[in-house]
Amino acid sequence: MANLLVFACPDCEKEIKAPAEIEGKKIRCKACGATFTAKAQAVKAGKPPKPAPAKPKEPPKQAAAAGLEADLNPYAASHLDLTPRCPHCAGEMESEDAVICLHCGYNTQTRMRVETRVLHETTGGEIFLWLLPGIICAMMILAMIGFIIFLFVSLDAVAEENKDAWWVFAPRAMRLWGIIFSLFVMFFCARFAIKRLILHPMPPERVKG
Repeated sequence: MANLLVFACPDCEKEIKAPAEIEGKKIRCKACGATFTAKAQAVKAGKPPKPAPAKPKEPPKQAAAAGLEADLNPYAASHLDLTPRCPHCAGEMESEDAVICLHCGYNTQTRMRVETRVLHETTGGEIFLWLLPGIICAMMILAMIGFIIFLFVSLDAVAEENKDAWWVFAPRAMRLWGIIFSLFVMFFCARFAIKRLILHPMPPERVKG
């Protein structure tokens, strides 16, 4: 059986099996392209060539460092969030069909932001203090009505009993100016009482913060 020679490339250690006639001649390695003089021992045909040396494995520390670099990549997507969010503040929306953002008040249809306010709760004491001036004005109206009745009913008798008093002068003039004063007070008290007790019975809203 013809003998074959096994040549090893000095650069890449690639083994080449060839006939014995090329021993001592220059040959070129097909793997790396290096040129060398063929020098090897003869082996019988069919015998498996000498296995090439195994490539050294990557040290564990280097492999761990490579994995750490991959984890530290800031452009890698680690989580995909499909939650519907507001295009104005990026806050989470209630659903995909929601129109108003509860965080900033942005309307996704009109593309306008509605102002949202957090208000203080109105207590019963605050409502009473708000209505108290209107109640006082209503009582003033009743008092003026009683004063007008007094001018028509009892003024003459009181003036007759206190003829020498400094404040007693013509009863008719006192009655006239008393009625004018009473009507003047009743007009302004009635206007304020209607606004406070009927038109605006609740105190104004107070914004938190």
